Amino acid sequence: MSVEVLQGKMTHEARHDLESFYWLLVFIVLRHTVHSLPKPYTFSSIFGKATDDLLDFAMRKRDHLAYANPIEVPGNSGLSYILKEFRLLCRKNFGAETAPVARPCMTHRDVLDIFDRALTMQ
Repeated sequence: MSVEVLQGKMTHEARHDLESFYWLLVFIVLRHTVHSLPKPYTFSSIFGKATDDLLDFAMRKRDHLAYANPIEVPGNSGLSYILKEFRLLCRKNFGAETAPVARPCMTHRDVLDIFDRALTMQ
């Protein structure tokens, strides 16, 4: 789920579904590839623990977007590019506590453009 949906302070929009797709992609990459994040960091640091509540999940994801290094997949520049650029889009998906999200912040076209550019990489 997206950060704002976990926080429960919004009207559900398409941008939340796009961010959720990012989190699904991150989950698959962490689970099924060799990647740049240290193993102890990955799941519990991003996706939380069973004892966490929704606000804990939101905080972990928000911290990952704001402070962690982008995930890289060695030997796969296209996937690494997608993870980096998609993460940057997701960072814009929520505003500061005192500022609203700038519109438009993330669109389907933005995400498709990232994938299109990655598909043309060598």
